[in-house]
Amino acid sequence: MQQKPIFVIIRPIVVGILLTSAAFSDPPTGQMITRSSGVITIGGTPHPYLAEGTGPTCIVVGLAPSYPPLLSDRLKQRIRFVYVDFKNSWNAESADVAGKITMDSLVDEIDQVRSGLGLEKVILFGHSGPALVAVEYTLRHPDRVSQLILVSVEPYFTPAWLKAREAFWETEASAERKTALKQNQERFPDDLLRRLSPRDAFALRYVRNGPKYFYDPSYDFYWAFAGKHFSAEVISYFFNTIVANYDPRSRLTKKTSVDDPCRSGGCGRLGHKRPAFPQPSQRAIKENRKSSLLRHSVESASTTNPCATGGRSSLRRRWCSWPSC
Repeated sequence: MQQKPIFVIIRPIVVGILLTSAAFSDPPTGQMITRSSGVITIGGTPHPYLAEGTGPTCIVVGLAPSYPPLLSDRLKQRIRFVYVDFKNSWNAESADVAGKITMDSLVDEIDQVRSGLGLEKVILFGHSGPALVAVEYTLRHPDRVSQLILVSVEPYFTPAWLKAREAFWETEASAERKTALKQNQERFPDDLLRRLSPRDAFALRYVRNGPKYFYDPSYDFYWAFAGKHFSAEVISYFFNTIVANYDPRSRLTKKTSVDDPCRSGGCGRLGHKRPAFPQPSQRAIKENRKSSLLRHSVESASTTNPCATGGRSSLRRRWCSWPSC
């Protein structure tokens, strides 16, 4: 009987477990993080990669080279993360590449990384919209995925979902948060962004929309973009074309369920086992946002309930989700 991969959904409110910031770093552990590098050929093109950590191998999907400073060192003591410089897609040098990319090609390059590493099964890690590629890979190749870690990924990417997300902002965002957004819009007006390169415009638009993404509405995330190369054209094409109406729910079986890290009830009111990617409701979103934060410790990433003790944290910042480009 074929074993189904485990879907691990980490809700936006608890992303602090996985992601670190300049003001929220891991305490000393006395253990050095193992790092190595290599080259994998994908589609005839050599792709350098960085590997960090010890444990089962996990391929980071999407803008992988941006994630080494964002993932917790404690996770890296449990998982070996592989960050590939995807030169034919997310990190392409030429803007002309964007129109040639499809969901098929994005899924295939993950499989070439897996086979290039000589592995039968891997863990996949995906954050926000690009994580939908990890979802698609798992649906197509369930026998090649041991665990799927999704961080703040939209359950599907349809016009109805985007409309509901915007409606939630309008009705639930605080006056402080809306004021912060208005100030950012004045600081980075559209006419300024239009004069910038696509990469810089994307980065500063993300910063401008920070009040929609972070616990602290004043948090400036530009440090994570500064000096980093990525293809804004590919990101835009991905959201506007490739996943413009992506909805995998009909392809999920009733047995495909998510592992709720808060099954003890100490981290929110949502149930432990529920159909993967349920239809979001305003109530569910509100409950999700009101959930208490998890303490900064992971005993065993992806398989152990980090909320078993009901621990809590006072994280000030969290990474939420990509904007719709």
